[in-house]
Formats: sequence, structure tokens, C-alpha cells
Amino acid sequence: RELLEKDPCRGHVYIYTEVTMPRLDQVLDSAPADTAAPAAEKEEAADEEEEDEPEDIKPKLEEECRHHYPALVAELDKCTERVTSRSHTEETCSQELFDLMHAVDHCTSKVLFNHLK
Repeated sequence: RELLEKDPCRGHVYIYTEVTMPRLDQVLDSAPADTAAPAAEKEEAADEEEEDEPEDIKPKLEEECRHHYPALVAELDKCTERVTSRSHTEETCSQELFDLMHAVDHCTSKVLFNHLK
């Protein structure tokens, strides 16, 4: 199955093909558990980092760019509905998510680097 998507930022046409990926629960089960620091220490460290860090504009740019790709968003939504409606399925929406993330990252990269110091 192939999906054609035109990039409104540059006018390129991308062809996306479906690839079989491992299921999310299999990936999460194989990930190591985080037991490095208690929650209170993590919270204190996060508070200190927030004071030093400038505002991250990438999430806002990603949300704006996401609206440029309604076909990819619709494809991901259809897949998510299909997978969540079934109790036993090996289908994941990894490829649809990766396709959308690739297109959004491509769109945001042109604007994001203008804001870096």
C-alpha cells in the first residue's frame, strides 16, 4: 500500500509505503526500567533545569506544521481507530506515525533553526 503526499512547503511529492514494525507493547516490555533516582530528586532537578532553559518553540511549530498534512493525519487517525477497535491484532500504526513525524519534522526544520541562538 502506498500513500502519496505533496509537501506544501517545498512542492515535493513523497511516496510512503507500509513497513511491518514491532508492536509497541513488545518494544516497551524490552525497555529497561528507570530506577536511578527517587521522584522527589527528579522533581527538584527538573525545577532547576526549567529556570535555566529557554522556551521550547518546537512543539508549537510542530502543531502548526501538522495542519499542512491532513492526509497523513487522517491516515493515522483511521489506523488508530482500526487498531483500538480490535481486541486481538498485530497491526500497529507505527508506519503512519513515522510518516507524519517525518513530514512534520521536515516542515519544522526550516523554521526552527532560524530561532536558535
